[in-house]
Amino acid sequence: MNISRGTAARSALAVALLFFAGRAFGSSIQYTITTYNLPGFTPIAISGDYIAGDLTVGGVVHAALLHNGSLTDLGAGPGGVSATVLGVNSAGQVVGQTGSGQTGSPRAILWSGGTATDITPQGMTAAAATGINSSGQVVGINYTNPNAYADSWFVENLSGGSTAIGGHDFLDASGGLVYPGADGLTGTYLNANGDVLASPFYGWESLDIGGTITTIEPSTYFYGAVTGLNDSGEVIGSSEGLSDSPFGYSYDPNTAAYTNLGFCPTGINDAGTIVGDQTCNPNGATGEVRIAGQNYLLSQIVSGLNGATMYWTVGINAEGQILGYGTDSTGAPITYLLTQSGASAPEPTAWLLFGGGLVAVLFAKPALRRNSRAHRLRR
Repeated sequence: MNISRGTAARSALAVALLFFAGRAFGSSIQYTITTYNLPGFTPIAISGDYIAGDLTVGGVVHAALLHNGSLTDLGAGPGGVSATVLGVNSAGQVVGQTGSGQTGSPRAILWSGGTATDITPQGMTAAAATGINSSGQVVGINYTNPNAYADSWFVENLSGGSTAIGGHDFLDASGGLVYPGADGLTGTYLNANGDVLASPFYGWESLDIGGTITTIEPSTYFYGAVTGLNDSGEVIGSSEGLSDSPFGYSYDPNTAAYTNLGFCPTGINDAGTIVGDQTCNPNGATGEVRIAGQNYLLSQIVSGLNGATMYWTVGINAEGQILGYGTDSTGAPITYLLTQSGASAPEPTAWLLFGGGLVAVLFAKPALRRNSRAHRLRR
């Protein structure tokens, strides 16, 4: 087959233009990594500039707060018993529990201003505080039987006022049963609006927005877990059926639409950016972030790793910083914080490349025609 020089030249220019376009419109999202070598520290939650976590000291687990690179030991719970951190707000107030939810009588604890306070609601003998918002509202779970799973949730205002309590059967305002038979709560979340997201061990998650309860059922499944709630009421979680592999999803209460994320989510912020991992196994997981509906592998968009391995994501704050943990080049445990350094819009140099390619094609086209005509005349 004979290919004219003009055709070959035009093809070459087309390929070049596609290259320029790819450079111009390809993703420029990039993150830089900050690592912290903090022996005994495990990051649990992030809000604003504050990272809360567990710190093992002499075999006893303390609450700890990482702020601007400085780690503060908040101590154990009242009485010196081991503590478990479960949440933090943008003011650096930390919540959690003492002891274990399966043994003993755990208590809901607030660490604020260097003081640990038992905030278990009156009448409850065993509880855990699982989250706190910027208004000082605390959400938690209540253990009727301290040796079993929690069976109700509560919202408590630290500034005073009544405490709202929701049973695991999730009664609506008229006393009707929204979802009977949920088997033990494993987590609750609270946003800035006071909306509550509750997750049973077996059964369907429930979202309470202004007293209206929505049952979240992404598929016919055996069990699942919610992992986050933002101020728009958007929910993230994972689900698994008897014969299905775990899958991550997001749920929009405004449209009642579910989205299969393609990874197991661990955090969502108010911009709708979702972070998580490809598998639900924390050992060797591959982190991902979903921005404006597009997924990105963290390993491909993070610079400055210097031999560090990012094993597991923990969450994301309002500024879009991603928290996780892994190991450094020597294998020592690290806490890492990813900060976005590149925007999703094309870079100026990429626009110049694209424009240059387009101009080259426009100016080259008449020349190609002249050369082709001269070539035919010479024949």
